[in-house]
Amino acid sequence: MRRLLFVTNPNCGGAERITLLYMKLLKSAGFEVRLCVCMNKGAEFNLKPFIPSDVQYDIIPYQKYRYLIFKLVKYLWHQKFDVIITSLPLLAQPILILKKLSLIRSKVVYRECNMPSSHDVTEMRLAKILYPHADVLISQTAEMKEEMIKYYSVEATDVITINNPVDKDLIRQKIKESVALDSDQVKYMACSRLSPQKDIPTMLKAFALVRETVPNAILYLIGKPDSEEYGMSLKSLTCSLGISEFVKFVGFQANPYKYLKYADVFVLSSIYEGLPNVMLEAMYLGKPVAVTACIPYISQVVRPGVNGYLAPVGDSNALAKAMTEAKDIKGLSQYGDINDSEKLIVKTFKKL
Repeated sequence: MRRLLFVTNPNCGGAERITLLYMKLLKSAGFEVRLCVCMNKGAEFNLKPFIPSDVQYDIIPYQKYRYLIFKLVKYLWHQKFDVIITSLPLLAQPILILKKLSLIRSKVVYRECNMPSSHDVTEMRLAKILYPHADVLISQTAEMKEEMIKYYSVEATDVITINNPVDKDLIRQKIKESVALDSDQVKYMACSRLSPQKDIPTMLKAFALVRETVPNAILYLIGKPDSEEYGMSLKSLTCSLGISEFVKFVGFQANPYKYLKYADVFVLSSIYEGLPNVMLEAMYLGKPVAVTACIPYISQVVRPGVNGYLAPVGDSNALAKAMTEAKDIKGLSQYGDINDSEKLIVKTFKKL
């Protein structure tokens, strides 16, 4: 039985959650799996509630990032895994350095979590040196694969495109919980890390416009701000827009689905994404979406007037129109995986 190690951090973003889903799918397919969490001292272990009870995990604590590689050497040397998988550049790079130096013999799989063009120059330079040493590179979309080939100087045959699957079992379990929300309100919901990448100011400006024609509208922001300062700036913006009473900052939620199941519209205002998992999860719950066309893939799954509406990045007027019109879409069926990603994941790892 081949031993697979999934390496991630303690956060609870899309990349970390998809890592767990890959792990669950491959464990069900008969692989021996283990999770390794590289945790900066003082960080919160937000991912812990999502780790399946039957999966063993180890924690590698570190004070400074530059020392992490030495701890990884010691850990990987003793464990002897057949394949190491990660979706995070800051973890992929030290692992690939070890592989380049022949300090580990494991095969390495790196799944890209964002469009390469969104990375900074230093990260791009390291990626170009190290990523060709990966045994398999996974892109989330065809457009991401094109950028990986271009920016990382790898061959097309080195990159496999696997769209993100939805963790259906987890969602079905989590929506059994409830939260008390006013049934008379039109509930708009966003669920993500509150960061500049997500362009929450555009969403707030759009929501202020929505309130002009939908007086019972309310916006729930599910997620933790990148910093206290950024969170305060968003709250200050709601005050200046006159919508502070109608915007609920609910913070990080170990179970966001108990909120999402009550959404009338899911909203995404990102500037860029890899592939927005939470949008797919909302669509799996049958929710209409109002989202920015921040990557080409979104236009392939969001059909205007059918399951949601699109808006250009940074256009609050267009997003407000999308949010207003999306609320009238009813009776949607669950989102279905468009490229049979679960089977493709298993097939890919069986070939390694």
